[in-house]
Amino acid sequence: MNLKEMVVFIATVTMFMVIFTSTAVAIVVDGDGSDWDPSDQLCDDPTGDTCSTGYDIESLWTCVEGNTVYFRIDVLEVAGDADNDGHPDTHTPGMSCSCDWDYPGVGVGATYEKEQYYIGIDGDHDGTIDYNLKYCSGDSSLRYPSEAVIPAAITDANHSGKTVEFSLVIDSYLDPTDYCVTGTADTHCNGNEDDTNPECRIDDDPNAEFSYTGTGCKIVTLDASASWDSEGPIARFEWDLDNDGVYEVDNGASPTYVADVATTGLQVGANTIRLRVTDSMGQTDSTDVPQVIVTGDPTAVAKANGHTGSIQLPVGGMDITFDGTGSFADSPATLDLGKCQWIIDGTLYAGLGPHTVSIDHATPASLKVEDNYGCISYGYVTIREPPSAPVPLLTPAGILALIGMLCIVGAGRVITKGRRL
Repeated sequence: MNLKEMVVFIATVTMFMVIFTSTAVAIVVDGDGSDWDPSDQLCDDPTGDTCSTGYDIESLWTCVEGNTVYFRIDVLEVAGDADNDGHPDTHTPGMSCSCDWDYPGVGVGATYEKEQYYIGIDGDHDGTIDYNLKYCSGDSSLRYPSEAVIPAAITDANHSGKTVEFSLVIDSYLDPTDYCVTGTADTHCNGNEDDTNPECRIDDDPNAEFSYTGTGCKIVTLDASASWDSEGPIARFEWDLDNDGVYEVDNGASPTYVADVATTGLQVGANTIRLRVTDSMGQTDSTDVPQVIVTGDPTAVAKANGHTGSIQLPVGGMDITFDGTGSFADSPATLDLGKCQWIIDGTLYAGLGPHTVSIDHATPASLKVEDNYGCISYGYVTIREPPSAPVPLLTPAGILALIGMLCIVGAGRVITKGRRL
C-alpha cells in the first residue's frame, strides 16, 4: 500500500471523525462484547475448524469510534484455552486437543509464536494485507507482514470468556470508510488454527432528505427525519436557510428545526433551503428544496356600506352593513373564520360578516382576521358625525339670529358715519 496517497484523505476524514461518537455504547477493550452493536458483526463462522475450541473462530466484528478502530473475535468456547481443559491459563496433559501448552492469558510468558489472535488489515481495500494487529505474549502490537513491529502504533487487546477485543488508533493505517480485515486464531500447536475470509467494511455516504410544514405565523418546521445512513443514525444535521452556501444552523443530531422569519434569514415567500447531513464517519450529503413557502400576514378588507376608510352618517343616523368577506390569507394559508371578528361601536360580532348595525353617532369599527397559522391583521372603518343642519329663518331661533345680524350691521354703519362727522 502507498501510504502517501492516503495521508491527506485520511487526515481529512480523521478531523471529521473526532467530532462524532459511535452509534453504540462506547467500546471498552475488556473482552466484554455487550457494548457492541449487532451491525458491527462482519461474519459468522459456525463450523468447527480446529480441535482447540478456544481458538475456533465463530464470528468477526469491527467498528470505528472517533479516531479508533475496534475489532472483535468470538470463539467457540474459552478464549486463550489451547488444550480444551476449560482453563485458559493451565495446561492439562491428555486433553482432547493434543496441544502441548496452555500459557496464562494469551501466551503470557511464552515465546512470541506460541498462542496468538490477530487481525489482518487491508487498509485501502486493494486485496493486500498491509498490517497485522496481534495479541500474543500477553500484549498487543501492530506489525508489518514481515513481522516488524511498528512502535508508534497505539494498540490494545484483551479477552474474557469467549471474546477477544482489539483496538488501534487509526492515524494513517487504514481508510475508516473502506477497509478489509481477516481474523486469525492460532495456537502454533499441531495445526490448531482458524482464520476467516477477508471481510470488508465500506461506509456509504448518508442520504439527505427533508420536508417542511408551516407550523406558526411566519414559522416553518423543517423535518429531515427521512434522511438515513446505512451504517446507523445521522450524526449531524445542518441548515442553510438562505442558500448562500453557509450552513448557519448546526442542529446536532436532531433532524427537526423550527425556522422563524423573526429570528433567522428566512423570508416571507419562496425560500431555497439546503440541508447537509453528516454520518459518524464524517461523510456528508446535501439536498435542497427550492420552494419552501413561508406565508405572510393575511389582508383585512373592512367595508362599511361597501366603502373602505370612512363614511359619514346622515342626520338621524342609518343602518350600516359592515362586511369583511373581501379579506384573504396569503396562500397557501387560509383564513380561520372562527377567529375572525368585528368590533363595532364597542360590541363584538363574530365572523367576517356582513353585519348590519344601526348607527346614529360617530364611532370606529375594526375587523380582525386570522389565518390558520396564527398570523393576524386588522382593518378599520370610521363612521363620521352627520353634517350640521342649517337653521331655518322663520323659526323663533331663525328670527332671533336675523335680528342679531341686523343689529351688528346697523351698529357698524353708525360707527362709520360718526367717524365721518
